[in-house]
Amino acid sequence: MELNGAVEMKRLLREGKVEAKFRWLSNNQIHTIERGAFQDLVGVEKLRLNNNQIRHLPDLLFSNMMNLKRL
Repeated sequence: MELNGAVEMKRLLREGKVEAKFRWLSNNQIHTIERGAFQDLVGVEKLRLNNNQIRHLPDLLFSNMMNLKRL
């Protein structure tokens, strides 16, 4: 998934299937990720957030992502 100009994480995560194993959120000008943004993505194994404007990640942001192997 690659969306130019998207800055709202909730909208990005609603697009596509929650049960998907891979989430590509690169190149989206994301600057804020709210606590709990990934809480329903338990099955995701690979998550890509590169080439965004993220400055801070909340504590325990990825704690529910038990299958996450690559970030």
